[in-house]
Amino acid sequence: MKTCSAFLALLCATLAAIAEQESIQERLAAAQPGDEIAVPAGVYTCSLFVPDGVTLLGDGADTTTLDGGGKGFVVTMGKNAVLAGFTVRNGTVGVANTNESFFTVADCRVTENIQYGIMVRGGSALIVSNLISSTRQLAGVACLQANPYILDNVFESNPVGIVVNGKLVPTIVDNIFVANQTAIRLNSASAITGNNIFDRNTVNIVGGNLDPTDLIQPVDLLKLKAYNSKPGRYTDLINRVFDQVTSEHPAVLYTLLPEDGKFLVATLFPWATFTVASATPDTKISGHLAFDTMTQDILASEKISSGQTPAVAVRSDKHPDMELNRYVLDMTYEHGGSYSTDADGLRHFKRMTSFSTIRILLPTGWKASAIKPAGTAEDSNGQQVVTIRSCGHTTVDLTLEPAE
Repeated sequence: MKTCSAFLALLCATLAAIAEQESIQERLAAAQPGDEIAVPAGVYTCSLFVPDGVTLLGDGADTTTLDGGGKGFVVTMGKNAVLAGFTVRNGTVGVANTNESFFTVADCRVTENIQYGIMVRGGSALIVSNLISSTRQLAGVACLQANPYILDNVFESNPVGIVVNGKLVPTIVDNIFVANQTAIRLNSASAITGNNIFDRNTVNIVGGNLDPTDLIQPVDLLKLKAYNSKPGRYTDLINRVFDQVTSEHPAVLYTLLPEDGKFLVATLFPWATFTVASATPDTKISGHLAFDTMTQDILASEKISSGQTPAVAVRSDKHPDMELNRYVLDMTYEHGGSYSTDADGLRHFKRMTSFSTIRILLPTGWKASAIKPAGTAEDSNGQQVVTIRSCGHTTVDLTLEPAE
C-alpha cells in the first residue's frame, strides 16, 4: 500500500511539474514588453524563449531550476529580456541571445551545460552576480563578436571561464576565477579587465595580459555566493550598461531625400574591413564610397551578393582598428517599399537594420509624427534628426508630416 501511495505521489508531482512547465511557456508567449513572469520554486525540464523586453524571474537559484534535458538551449533571450533567480543546467548551451540582441542574466547558477554556460553571439549583455561552473566542453561565457559587461560573477571549474572572439571588446571586472583550466582566453581579441581575482586556474589568461588591478590570491568558495537566494533588481545598472555597450557598436545614418524611394545610407565602423548587406533583396545600391575620416584615404570597396541580398564589402589591411566611427561607407539606396508617400500626403520610412545607433536625417520641411521603436527627435541646421538606440535586429518605422 505504501508503495502504491508513493507511486501516486510521484506521479502527481510529475504531472504538476509538466503542467507548470506548459504554463511558463504559455505565459511567456502571451507576455508583452515590460511584463515580469514569476516562476515558483521547482525543477522544470524545458527549453524556453523569453520575448523582447520580458523578465523571467525565478524564486531563487537555490530553489528554482531550469533543466535542458541534455540538449539544445535551455533559455533563449529576446531583445532586452532579463533572466534572474534560476539554476540553469544540463543544456548544450545554458543561456543565449537571438538576433544579436542585448539581454541580462543575473543572480543565477549556470552549471553543467555542455558547450557554453552563456553564449553572447553578436549584440551584448549584462552578466552580473552569477555562479558559472562546470561547463563540460568549451567555456562558461562565450563572447562571439559581442561586448558584454561581465561583472561580479564566480567562474569555477570550466575548461575556459570566458572566451572572446571578434573585434568588439567585452568588459570583465570584479569577477572571481577559481579552478578553471583557462580563466580568460582572447582569440586575436581584446577585453577590458580589472579587479578580478584568480585562484588555482591552470592558466589565468591566454592571448593578453591581466590588468594591474587583477589579483592572484587564494579564495574560499564556501564564504562566497555570487548569486542571491532571491534575485535583486538591476534596472539602473542595465540602463547604464546598455547605453555604454551600444555606443561601442557600429552606427548607421539614413538621409531621406526629397524624392520617394531614394535615401542615402552611411555606416560608421571602428574597423576598416567589413561588409554591409541590404535588408531587402530588391534594394538597388546605385553608388558607394568608403573612406577613412581621419586620413581621408579612400578604402577599397566593391558590390557583392550576400546570400540573396546586395551588399558592399570594404577591405583594408593597413588601417588600425577601434577608432570609433572612423571608417565610413556611403551608399545610395533605391527601394520604393522602404520610403514612400501615402494618399494623405504623409511619408513613411520603414527599414530593418542590425546597427545599434540609428540616426535618420529627415528632408527639409518635414518632421517625425511617429517613431518606432521609441527614439528622440532634434533639430540640426533646419532639419530634424531622429535617433534610436537598439541592439539586435530592429525595424525602424517612421511617419513624417510637413513641419509647420
